Parts: sequence; C-alpha cells; structure tokens
Amino acid sequence: MTKKVIFHKNRLLLILLLVGVFSSCSKIYSVLRKDVDSEGKTDIKSKFNDDNKVYTTNRLFSYNVHQIDAARELNYKMELLVIPGKYNGGTKIKYKLYYTEENLTLKEREEYIDSNKLYKWDITNVMEDDEGVWIHPPRSYTLEKLQLSPFPQIDFPAKIGDNWASRMYIGAGWGDLRGKTVSSDYIVESVKYSETDSLNFTARVKAETYFDEENHLCKAVFDFDSQLGFTNMSYVFDDSTKVEIRLVE
Repeated sequence: MTKKVIFHKNRLLLILLLVGVFSSCSKIYSVLRKDVDSEGKTDIKSKFNDDNKVYTTNRLFSYNVHQIDAARELNYKMELLVIPGKYNGGTKIKYKLYYTEENLTLKEREEYIDSNKLYKWDITNVMEDDEGVWIHPPRSYTLEKLQLSPFPQIDFPAKIGDNWASRMYIGAGWGDLRGKTVSSDYIVESVKYSETDSLNFTARVKAETYFDEENHLCKAVFDFDSQLGFTNMSYVFDDSTKVEIRLVE
C-alpha cells in the first residue's frame, strides 16, 4: 500500500509553529508560559474550542502514568484540562502532573514537588476538527523524552490500513539534534464501530519516529475513543525507556 503524506492545513501550521517553539530560549518560554494559563477564566473567547466534540472547554481527562527509565520506575497521576482560549492556532490544554517523592532524585523533588501547588503544569494544544484529532503530548519534567516521540493522531473517517507520514525539522536549541529531521509513520491497526451508532467508534493507531531508516527512536500505540478521546498513549524508546499513559474512566 502506498504511504500518503498528510498535512491538513491547520496541522501544517501547527508543525511550523512548533519548530519555532523548539527554536526559542527555554528561559523565555518559562516566563511566557505563566501568562498563557487561562484556567478558570470566563472572559476569553474560545472559538478554537467551540466545534470540538471531545476536547471541549473545561473538560478534564485523568490518566495514570507508568514510566520505566534505565534505573527507576515511576507511577503518578496526570490530568489534561481543556482551558479557554487558543494556543499556537489550536485548542489550549493544560497538563497537570502529580508527582510524589518516591523514586525522584533530590533535585527533582525540589523542582517537581511544589509546596504551593500539588502539581507541575504545562500549556500546549490539541487540534480537533471534522478531519481528525492531533494532540501535543506532555513533554516536560520526567517526560522530556516524548519530544522525539510520535504525536497522538487519528484521521477521520478511521479505516483499517490507513497510513500516513509527517516530518518535523529540529531548529536551534536542541544541541546535537539541530538540523535533523524527525520522521513519523502512522498506520491504523484496528477500528470498531458501534452497532447502534455509526458515529461512535474505537481505533488503534501504531506509529514510530526515526532520523533515518536505520535509526529508529520510538514506537508508539494510541487507542482512541470517539467519546473519550485518546484513552491510551504508550511509548517504547530505542533505549528501552517505556511510558504508558492510560485514561482513568
């Protein structure tokens, strides 16, 4: 089957903007991120959220995260909250990571466990329209490794065997990775539609990222539910690092 390269207009724009984010100074980002937190605000227009069916304003998604690194294993809670406004041309979302002291280093405990809040947070976005859903995963704190993983994505209508590819150029600020292109390949492995409602379905998408055909970085599995969104986002990296993010229903 011929592989298709899909760039929906809004997703192409998002990828270009992400390159700009990757190229920016982390110190500037850390300052700006405080200004984009619109949780709980009611005076912000949310036109990018208005036609969403899954990722709707103020909807909360709770996850269990199981992370296995070379020398440790972490279990913690994570929340994805859809908040008012837009971010990088899409619906604004806020990740909240609830770490405990168990298995964190002393430095991580000082940085990740805030005495004023129960969680560490990050702002990013999700793209949802009639063509599909494309979500920016959490990529901060202990999940920095997800910077080189496939992004959870599914196109509508979901069909078994559908496959596509995307490319992302790495800009300044990534050290030795600068100038490289990360490639991502996707394929829909399974789809199951409801017998009573043709609009409701579940699907599994498999994906992987690589610099070239011989240098694979990460393999991922994404389970999507048309009512619940991404219910599972699992990653296995070339160094055996594993991250499993599962929705708590």
